[in-house]
Amino acid sequence: MTRRKNLAGILSVLLIFFTSFNAKKFLFSFSPHVNEYFSVFFYFTDIICVLLITLFFLEGGSLKRALDSTSGKALAFFLVLVFFSVGFASDAGLALYHAIRVFLYAMTTLSLSFFIQKGLVGFKTIFSTMSVSAVFQSIVGFFQFLKGSSVGLRLLGESVITPATKGVARVFIGGEPLLRAYGTLPHANILGAFLGIGLLCLFYLFLSEEGHGLKGFWSRVLSLTGIFIVFLGLITTFSRSGWIVAIITTLILLIYAFWKSQFRKNALSLLSVLLVYIGIIFMILGWAIVPRAGFIPGEPSVDNRVLYNAIGIELIKDHPLGVGVGNEVSQAVSQNLYQKKGFSTWWLWQPVHNLYILIASEIGVLGLITFLLFLFFLFFESRNIKNMAFFVFSLIAVSFLLFGLFDHFMWDLPAGELMMWISIGFLLSFKKRGS
Repeated sequence: MTRRKNLAGILSVLLIFFTSFNAKKFLFSFSPHVNEYFSVFFYFTDIICVLLITLFFLEGGSLKRALDSTSGKALAFFLVLVFFSVGFASDAGLALYHAIRVFLYAMTTLSLSFFIQKGLVGFKTIFSTMSVSAVFQSIVGFFQFLKGSSVGLRLLGESVITPATKGVARVFIGGEPLLRAYGTLPHANILGAFLGIGLLCLFYLFLSEEGHGLKGFWSRVLSLTGIFIVFLGLITTFSRSGWIVAIITTLILLIYAFWKSQFRKNALSLLSVLLVYIGIIFMILGWAIVPRAGFIPGEPSVDNRVLYNAIGIELIKDHPLGVGVGNEVSQAVSQNLYQKKGFSTWWLWQPVHNLYILIASEIGVLGLITFLLFLFFLFFESRNIKNMAFFVFSLIAVSFLLFGLFDHFMWDLPAGELMMWISIGFLLSFKKRGS
């Protein structure tokens, strides 16, 4: 194996591990308000992405071959529409920046899938890397929850949070504010999504373990320990969308494992352990879980989502070709749509909390249709339902699609974007060349 191939394998693993690290350097802002919606940042993961794409071409990768399929053509057309939308943007510079980000992550996806297909990164390595990263994030998040503030990992991307920080995600239990776990990500909901993925990866490692004797025993113990830690971390995000998606995907995976006879014994063991874990965690944190699990009439997090989505739908009606990628917020502000809905403070001017409405509002209805067709054709071309790795990768992708019903981070926040595109890359690695 050449040095370049070794490096490609190492970079692929590093990219997967550091996906959940939001380390970045501020460059400049298109607005007086500095945040990831209006500002340009250079991310640590950008270095890995660029190196991986460079190695893709050096190792004989070809865009023509990578896009030579129905899903590939749909992806290419989608990227054209993303850049085309820049022409409709009121802030063309901001739109161009976001368009370049989408292109960077799409190219990273093609590169990553190329190296996985070449066998430079094994499926077990992918699942193990994601699992270790999720365990680390869970530990960081749990201590943030206990401390009520950040734990000093700013260099790794941790948000600077103090008890007095405004706009931070908190829950109020019995009138007392509790900090929701962030990890080294920009929001608790993004951590919730990542930890849900981490659980699926740990489930795969446990269910697919065939070793006997001492080695098999310790492999299962490590997986079960990781599951408990990530489970606890997911709870402390207090991300209801994260909880819902994790429950749905866990049930689907367990049904699949019981259906496949070779996994049935491990599935029964996993189900038993999960029930014990649920009991333990409810004994420890039930006082906080139960109030958070319900929805209170007039709750801002719910009502605001409805209003944000209404703003997005209004933009789609006014601009069926889109307002430009990354420009939904600025366009809505210029049309006084936030102000009309009662959002008078700038930090409440947030993107549409629905992936599909957001895409349609920014790159047009045709852009949304093309994106969905790309995903449909990709699954159709890659499908290998008998392979458990493919099934879990599919569930990871489905997780983001479900999250898209409630949130926006996989479209306009680089950490979330990278997570979604990497999950697409995992599916691409199953696609037969020329299919």
